[in-house]
Amino acid sequence: MSTENNMIPDASGLKRCKAPSLSKTYRGYSNLLFKNQNFRYYILSHFAMHAGDAIVGLSTLLCVENLAPNSGESIGTLVMYNLISEVLFLPLGGILADSFDKRKVMIALDLSASIGVLTFIYALRSDNLSILYAASILRSSLVALYHPVTHSIATMMVFNPEDLKRTTTVSAIAWSLTYILGGLFGGVLASSAGLEVCYVIDSTLYVFSAILMYKVRGDFNTALNQNTMEIASGSKKDGEGSKQSIMQKIRSTLFALFARIQTFLSMTRALFKYIFTCGFSLLLFMKASSVILIGADDIIAVMVTEHPSNAEESSIELGKVYAFQGLGNLLGPIIFNILFIDGNRPYTLQVACIVGFAVTIIGWYGIANISSFQAYCIFIFVRSMGSSTIYWNSTLLLQNLVSADILGRILSYDKALASFFEACAAYAAGELEDNNFGRHEISILCTGASLFFLIFWGTYHLFGKGAARKEYRENLTSISNDTKVHSAGIV
Repeated sequence: MSTENNMIPDASGLKRCKAPSLSKTYRGYSNLLFKNQNFRYYILSHFAMHAGDAIVGLSTLLCVENLAPNSGESIGTLVMYNLISEVLFLPLGGILADSFDKRKVMIALDLSASIGVLTFIYALRSDNLSILYAASILRSSLVALYHPVTHSIATMMVFNPEDLKRTTTVSAIAWSLTYILGGLFGGVLASSAGLEVCYVIDSTLYVFSAILMYKVRGDFNTALNQNTMEIASGSKKDGEGSKQSIMQKIRSTLFALFARIQTFLSMTRALFKYIFTCGFSLLLFMKASSVILIGADDIIAVMVTEHPSNAEESSIELGKVYAFQGLGNLLGPIIFNILFIDGNRPYTLQVACIVGFAVTIIGWYGIANISSFQAYCIFIFVRSMGSSTIYWNSTLLLQNLVSADILGRILSYDKALASFFEACAAYAAGELEDNNFGRHEISILCTGASLFFLIFWGTYHLFGKGAARKEYRENLTSISNDTKVHSAGIV
């Protein structure tokens, strides 16, 4: 079945894949995966990329622990460098998502990352922590560019809110499975075959991800300001460039550079105008609130799994921790989707996020009082259920409420804020460990933070803010033209 024939324009004039009429049953998910060819290739690409992420994340933690044993600051610094690079590059990723064909951008970033990740092997052979940090920053920067592109392209592959909810659920499942499989496989692989093999596999998975996205068909370019972009790209009539003198070419190059800067500034101004006038700007901090609560994860995981005399056991136990995190990430969104969420009513997504904070309180309080590794795995599973529910449903909230022409930029700043706060939390946790704070004390602090956010967002919802506004309690299909397309005029 030709995918091109299934492309239809939505209310804002953008082409999206026509999805079948789906009910709230298994059949709906089955049709999405087996009848929407573009989404099927996309989700497989998504899975391949994140599987590499899970393996590399575990491997890099083990590298740091080998190079700087018993140093919470070193682990905190690694996490902070990774997340700060995301903060810096995510806005640029949003510009790429809203300016170019998202599919082509994803392919280019996949291939770039497949080469960049090999710098970890050089860092390992150099036995140098600073080079390892630099390699990690390079990889995190490419992942940051990738994030808003991959999340905004999904909205162009479906046509109704229920299917959009399903795409987010399926993406969450794929992401969670990568943590389960990547954690178990990565832990065993690191202990048996060595860390270099882990990085080679990650590079291969990026190439596989690029091949899958190459198979996606259709135009995924929102092309907001085509005239400006043509000027910025220096496009000319045939033969015009060859007749220019050297000085004319220099002037043309400078003009093209200035036009690119002007486009960037114009799109950024439009973004902030939208944020301050949309009526739900605080929702940009919903994801940030959740990741503050997971910033200490890596520090505590290394504390619990550290066995100085048995590196192989440490690798395997750390892999199990990743697997239980992945299992929580997998089941959390599914359970909350069944219990709370109606894809046509955005306020139910906000309710699910608030309940997610309550679940994280249970998880962190349990982690603070564990007496065994098995108990830690159980409560990290509970904590992950709550955090993943907030993470994915906060994204779905924005995908439902924000128009397609500015969604890439919104998602980039949403993730940038989350990365910044997670970096601060991770670095603070590392400093606390080096100042003799143990697992119990750090976990109690996270429990208190969870309680604060539960009260804050619960009050926000009860006062009718964000998605609890009256218009979002109606059926989304009846308000989308008034809410989402209203912003389509913003550059």
